[in-house]
Amino acid sequence: LQVTVDGPAQIHDRRRMLAGGNGTFEVIMNNLDRLINKEQWSGRLSIRINVDTTNQDNFAETYRLLAERLSGGKAGKVGIYPGYIDDCTTSAHPDCSCGLQRPEKAHFAMEQYHRYGLDALTYDPRRHKAGCIATNRNGFVVGPAGELYKCSNNVNNKEMAIGSIHDLSLNTDLLAKYMVGVEQFEDPVCLDCFYLPVCEICPDLRFQNKFQGEQADICAVYKDSLPKFLETHYTIKRGKQSPQ
Repeated sequence: LQVTVDGPAQIHDRRRMLAGGNGTFEVIMNNLDRLINKEQWSGRLSIRINVDTTNQDNFAETYRLLAERLSGGKAGKVGIYPGYIDDCTTSAHPDCSCGLQRPEKAHFAMEQYHRYGLDALTYDPRRHKAGCIATNRNGFVVGPAGELYKCSNNVNNKEMAIGSIHDLSLNTDLLAKYMVGVEQFEDPVCLDCFYLPVCEICPDLRFQNKFQGEQADICAVYKDSLPKFLETHYTIKRGKQSPQ
């Protein structure tokens, strides 16, 4: 199960409020409290903290808040991680854009340890086994009317719906494009890259580049900052203090 928040309560509630204007942060947290302490539940909870240019300085605060509050639940069943916000298209209006570019993502990752003392992120390049809903055969995003998508970026874009919970038929062409059409191993540029296959990047960005003519940056966040990432990983593993 994945749940997303946009920061601590004061930020999250400004972005995600109920119809009457009330916030949703405590509603989410109370539900999570009940879930992880429920004996009958044996799943794993992933909490994604959405990170963009306007709330990135609050990530460490939010991480610690969530980790402390949920620490009484089942050990090993809760994972907390940053979810970088990308602009959905390269033609996004500059005044409405808050997505992080690759250098900004790398800077954010360095800041979490060297500035905020948070050592919970991954700094050594590795392939993420879980992958993404978009490329998982059993992964679907359900829209408000029961429509099915392969990516949350596509919700309410009816042209990108692959089917519906009310109808067993599927758009197999669109499904195939997501499942096998955006593989790094089918991209000649990626095949010639040193970082393959530890470059798990958003499949939807690959989809946009290949099938919609976009030019999104699909390279790994550490591509131009590998020494900094490895040095930080080494420092954490050695248990040294962050240099002042």
